[in-house]
Amino acid sequence: MALYYLDASAAFKLLAAEEHAEAFLAFYREHRSEAWISSDLLRIEVSRAVARNWPGLIPDAQRLLGPELTALVTYDDRLAKAAADAGMPVLAPHDA
Repeated sequence: MALYYLDASAAFKLLAAEEHAEAFLAFYREHRSEAWISSDLLRIEVSRAVARNWPGLIPDAQRLLGPELTALVTYDDRLAKAAADAGMPVLAPHDA
């Protein structure tokens, strides 16, 4: 069985009519039953880019990215804002 690593530049092509989008979509459909992996950062990278460039595609991006994320745990203010803007729950536990 084949194993494919999906990065953000390829994942965007499943959402937007970018260059090579039709070719990648055909490839993805043909190999959908194969094993696909990605970095945990894919969800964040795609969510940020979609929120910034194609806000109307946020629901499509959320469906593409799979199971619901309980929360992104971060203490990085910029990342937290980007995740919140993309509709992701964000946690930053603090001492009481």
